[in-house]
Amino acid sequence: RFYIIETQHGKGVAQIMMKHFLNIATSFQYEIAYLGVWEYNYKAQNFYKKQGFILTNLKHSFPVGNTPQTDVYMKKFLV
Repeated sequence: RFYIIETQHGKGVAQIMMKHFLNIATSFQYEIAYLGVWEYNYKAQNFYKKQGFILTNLKHSFPVGNTPQTDVYMKKFLV
C-alpha cells in the first residue's frame, strides 16, 4: 500500500515512491512484487495498473479499526 496525503495527489509523489520501491526489489533480484489494495479503491488500483501491476485472484482481510475490509493482491513481474 502507498499512502500519499491528499494534498499531494497528482503531483508525482506516488510515482517516485513506486520507482524507489521497484528499484530496491530489483536490486534484491526479486522476481515478483506484490501489494495489497482495498477492493473498492479503484483509483489506487488504476494507478498500480499504470505501474505494470495486474490483479490476482488472491484476497485477504484488512480490518480498519472495527470495520472489516478486504484487500485484493496485485502483482508485477520484475524479470
